[in-house]
Amino acid sequence: MASPSAATDFFLFFEELMDKNPHFPNRSSTYYQLQKYMQGAKKVPFKTINTKWVLGFQKHLSQYVSPNTAYNYFKVLKSALDEAQKEGHISSNPCREIPKEAQLQTVEAPLPDFLTAAELEILGSTEINFEKDIRHIFLYACYTGANWRDAFSLTWDKLIKKKGEYYLPVEGFESEPYLLPFPVQMFLRNKAELGEEKPQSKVFHFQKEAQISERSIERRVLRKLKVWCHLSNIDKNLHFLSASYTFLQWAHEKGYAPPYYLAILGRKNGQIGINFIEKVLQLKPNH
Repeated sequence: MASPSAATDFFLFFEELMDKNPHFPNRSSTYYQLQKYMQGAKKVPFKTINTKWVLGFQKHLSQYVSPNTAYNYFKVLKSALDEAQKEGHISSNPCREIPKEAQLQTVEAPLPDFLTAAELEILGSTEINFEKDIRHIFLYACYTGANWRDAFSLTWDKLIKKKGEYYLPVEGFESEPYLLPFPVQMFLRNKAELGEEKPQSKVFHFQKEAQISERSIERRVLRKLKVWCHLSNIDKNLHFLSASYTFLQWAHEKGYAPPYYLAILGRKNGQIGINFIEKVLQLKPNH
C-alpha cells in the first residue's frame, strides 16, 4: 500500500513502485521519460491524469524513442496505473479507456547484423588496444548464448575440462546437461588475463566490475564494436543483440538442431531465437 503522500502524487507513487521492485523491466526508463514529459515537475497529482494526459505521453514517447521501446514504456505506465486503481487512488485507468487502435503498437524491427563462425574467429583473434572487459563480455555472449553479466561470476569449477579442452555444462536440454565448447584460448590471448585456475577462482579478471551497470556496459560495447569490426576488416554494424544471433548462427553451422540452441538461450531470449530461426535460417523452431 502506498504512503499517504503517494496516494495523491503519481510520481511519488511510481517511485515507491520502483523501490518495491527495482528489477521490474523498463520501470526506471519509463520514469525518466515521464519526468521529461512533465518538464521537470516535482509532483503529478493523480487527478490530472486522464486520457488526454496519456495520449500526450504517447506522443512524447514517439518523438524520443523507437516504436517498440515506446510500446514497452506505455505498458509500464498502464501497469502502474492498474496498481493505482487497485489501491483506490484513481477510479479507472485512462490507458484502458483509449481505443486499441489509438494506443502505441509494436513494429517488426529488422534483425541486427551478426557474425558467421569464421567472422567470429577473426574478430576474436584481432588484437585490440581498448579495455579487455569489452572483448571478454562480447565473446562470452557470442560463444555461450548467455547473458553477458554471467561472465562476471564464472568460476573455474563451473567448467569441465576434457583432454585439454574446456566445456560449459548447460542445463535444460534433454535429460543431462549439454557440454558447450568453451574456447578459453579465444577469450584470452594472454595467459596473464586468466584468473588463477582454482575451483572458486573467477575465470575472467574484470577491472571495473564494481562500477559496472547494465546500461553503461552496453554503451561501452556498442561504441567499441564498430572499432573492433573495422580493425578486423569486418563490414558489419554490430549491435549488442548481435551476440545472441551470432551464437545461433554458430550453433547452426556446427549442425545443432533448433531445439538445442533455443534451450541454450533459455526462456528469457526464446523469442530472439525463434525470430532468427524462422527469418534467417528459414527453419521450424521445433525441428
